[in-house]
Amino acid sequence: MGATKVEKVIMKYSFGLAEGTTAIGTHKLGVLPAGATITKSWIDVDTSFTSGGAATIGLGITGSVSLFETPIILGTAFAAGVPRVADVGIGVVASYSVVATDVEVVAVVAVATLTAGQGFLYVEYVVN
Repeated sequence: MGATKVEKVIMKYSFGLAEGTTAIGTHKLGVLPAGATITKSWIDVDTSFTSGGAATIGLGITGSVSLFETPIILGTAFAAGVPRVADVGIGVVASYSVVATDVEVVAVVAVATLTAGQGFLYVEYVVN
């Protein structure tokens, strides 16, 4: 039996990165492969997210849009220099999430459109 290799995917979400990314709705960030067991994830914001109202951002996968981050109102939670460790995995095997098929990682903007912000979602996983 070979050693299990830990993979990491880094997804960038940026205000104005692509047309429509600031709008209310679901925005695709990347793909996790079939069989991926997500063991850890974290968010690093380098430009604070802001909006014209009380916008929220949820981070997750298709079918579980708040897997990495439950939608929260923008502010200090998504401010530059405030790293956030999501509650996926983090060494608790019972809470690891496994994806059966290739699945899209998404950011879900709700309530109001974004006016600024940029951050990175890091997801560590192993493929069985």
